[in-house]
Amino acid sequence: MDLARFAIEKRLISAVATILILVAGYVAYTLLPRFEDPEFIIRQAQIVTPYPGATAEEVAEEVAEVIEDALQ
Repeated sequence: MDLARFAIEKRLISAVATILILVAGYVAYTLLPRFEDPEFIIRQAQIVTPYPGATAEEVAEEVAEVIEDALQ
């Protein structure tokens, strides 16, 4: 006997099972732990600094290192 036929023939069992599943889901949802402001740590970042006319070394020395030091 397939599930669809069983659900149609046994409506009371199907309704009770559906209600139990919905109530269990709601109870599980309400018991989930929640923080107002969850803590998270950003371990990496990408900073793009346009510096027209400068070489990569100049950007690294004059801009990137200064920004890295300030962020740390």
